Amino acid sequence: MSLFLDLDIESSVASAREDLAARLAIPLPQPFRPHLSLAYGLPAGEPGQQAVHEMSHRFVGKTITLNEIRVVRSAKELAIEEWRAIHIERLK
Repeated sequence: MSLFLDLDIESSVASAREDLAARLAIPLPQPFRPHLSLAYGLPAGEPGQQAVHEMSHRFVGKTITLNEIRVVRSAKELAIEEWRAIHIERLK
């Protein structure tokens, strides 16, 4: 199991995504579900549920600030620890 924050996005983010896909002539996978992964390999049952409960109290109602955008070389067949950033753009 994995634990992630499921994010609500503003329409401007969805619009920017659509514009980028159009400029690059790439397909737009649906549904769009932005999230921040917090943990992989969570135990099933009570230990995992307890972790979810504890983390929910830390993030509900909080503002999250993004500092950079990364282009990452990744693939389903590639272990996450093997993903590599090939470009990093700092946000101001």
